[in-house]
Parts: sequence; structure tokens; C-alpha cells
Amino acid sequence: MKLKRVSRCEHIITSQETPSKMAISRATKFLRSGGIIIYPTDTLYGFGVMINNKKAIKKLYDLKKRDRKKPFSIIINNIKQAEHICGGLTSREEEFFRILLPGKITVLLKAKRKLNISGFENLEKVGFRIPESNLCHILVEKAGSPLSSSSVNISYEPNIDDTSEIAEKFAEDVDLFLDSGPVFSLKGSSVVDLTTSPPILVREGDILKEEIEQNLNIEILSSIKRRFVITFICSGNICRSPMAEGILKKLLEKSKISRQVEINSAGTLNLMPNRASSEAIKICHNHKVDINKHRSTPIDRLILDEANIIICMAVYHYNILLRNHPEYSDKIYVLKSMNREENHIDPSIADPIGMSEEFYEQIYVEIETELKRILPYLAGKIEKYLR
Repeated sequence: MKLKRVSRCEHIITSQETPSKMAISRATKFLRSGGIIIYPTDTLYGFGVMINNKKAIKKLYDLKKRDRKKPFSIIINNIKQAEHICGGLTSREEEFFRILLPGKITVLLKAKRKLNISGFENLEKVGFRIPESNLCHILVEKAGSPLSSSSVNISYEPNIDDTSEIAEKFAEDVDLFLDSGPVFSLKGSSVVDLTTSPPILVREGDILKEEIEQNLNIEILSSIKRRFVITFICSGNICRSPMAEGILKKLLEKSKISRQVEINSAGTLNLMPNRASSEAIKICHNHKVDINKHRSTPIDRLILDEANIIICMAVYHYNILLRNHPEYSDKIYVLKSMNREENHIDPSIADPIGMSEEFYEQIYVEIETELKRILPYLAGKIEKYLR
């Protein structure tokens, strides 16, 4: 455990599973005095305030720049705390609640009485979370109250996984940052509305609809229009991957699934944004594929997190991603090795940068041939996901 001062914010490095006594003591002190803390959950980092402190909740709305009509979720330790806040649960609500929590899920329960929480008074539904985090459990216990909580970002801005970025961005606005290292997903909790029959998936985060259905042993509805994201990877994101992106878009443009598929690309090199190479643009244009508006993008956690399938142009790119981001290994492929029973003799697609137009043409044909080969496989995975 280590404590350091970042502007007005105390910064304590501690473990989620075995948080230090100092970390819990300082967090409890700030919470009880109406402060805002940042703390780790089993998904993202969260802002936390006491639910019975009107001024603290107002400060949190101001910090998040959040619409006052959008309530925060409430971190609790058990079902009794949920019932104390919103009223007794039906046997069905209680059954589903106990199945889904603790976990990376927020459940919406019907408010059966007026809530005595600032900003929550007129709510018909209340969101509750019980994270699989010992630190969160101890915080609620020692604070003596559930916490009003929201992910650490400004409303409508991307979630943040980098702790140094969190510290730098919010050091002037919070009292304490409990830092347990980087998070391993940017999706956050899935939100399930238990006030309807069957339940409705309102937001799909770390836990997919299929897993929720399996746990509840029923089919649930979804208010989400799913999209399947395919990301192509090469080095500079100016030749091979934008060509692959453009070719696959053309192959899928007339299919029934095209509107629910997002295709993009990125590079392993951290370069400034550039257009695709002039040769790549020209060869694609000759095949009626338009990549003229493409701008290169370096790969990052957000791109990897959002992708359903990540397709590398060469083994080199595959190895880089696997080394730097092993948590995404189950969705990273090499194009020429995808859906093959035997290993390909030459699994990498050569980099055409600096080569002739004839070589670019060869690379285009090679990529197109491979994409046509795996198209039925991709279509099957996409259709299964979108069901």
C-alpha cells in the first residue's frame, strides 16, 4: 500500500481483495463528510458518494455533467438493503436478484414507495449493483450506508481504463482515489430490468445476453440493437488493413446483416493520422472500393474491447496484440489462418508499402480471396450473435 498526494486528491494504491486499513479508513472519512471518492469495482472505476448526502450527490451530478433525470446506480451488499430502499421484492424478483448478483450486472427493481434519496424521489425503477469486489463490500459496510455510484468519466465520453489518466483528469474534483491498477474491460456492467416479464436487457456490458439467459434459465428480451464489430489490423493502417476493411464492406453491402455490422481497422504503430497510401486508394478504386476517406488509427484498448473479431494481416501483428493484450486472445485471428483445419504455409500477407502498383494489385487479390473464403464463417458468427 502506498499513499501519495495528487493536488487536493489523496491517491492510495491498494488491493481490491485485501484493501489496506488506511484505504478503507480514509475512504470512509471522506464519504461520511460528503466527499467524492474514486474506487475500483469488478468492472470499471466508479465515483462514490453516500446516498443520504444531498450535497454530495449534487456535486457528483455536476462533476459528471449528467442530466438530473438520469439517476445513478446504488452499490449495496445484500438484498435486504435493496428492499429497505425500494420496498419488498416479489418472489420472482428475489429469485432473479439472487441469481444475478453479486456480479457484473446492474438490476433494475420497481420502486414500491417514494425514495428518500436526493434525485431519486420520483423514480419508478432503481438500479442496484453488488460487485464481486471485497473492497466494495467493505466500503459499504464501514460507511454504514449504500453508495450512489457512477463510472469514472464525463457523461457521453468514453470510459477510462488508465489510472494515470483518471488521476490527472479528476485530481481537482475528488477527495480520494483508491487505485488497484488497470481495469480489464471498458464495457461496464450489463443492465437488466427485472420489473418486466420476461426481464429486458437494457445495456449489454461484460455479461452477454446469452449468459444471462443461461443463468436465469429463460429467454429475456432486449432493448439493444446489437452490432457486430470486425477490426482489421496491420502495421501503419495505411495499406493492408484499410484495403481489407473496404473489401469486406463491399462484400457485405447488399446482405441483410450489413446494417448491424461495423467494420473498421487500426495499426500496431503509434503514428499520426494519415490517409491510406495513394497506391492502395488507386487499386481499391479500380475495384470499385472507396477508401479515400480513410484515416489511420493506432490500436488501443477501446478498439480491442469493442471488437467482436480482430483480424490481423500478418503473424507479426497477431504476436504484438497477444503479447500486449492477452485478455483478448479469444477473438484475435490471422486472416489466412482463420477457419482452416491445417496451418497455412505462409500465413502472413506481405506489406506492400513502397512497392509497385502491380504488387499492390497482388495484395488486393490475396486479401479479397481470403475474405471470400471466410465469408460464410463470418456470416454464421454474425447471424448467431445478432439473434
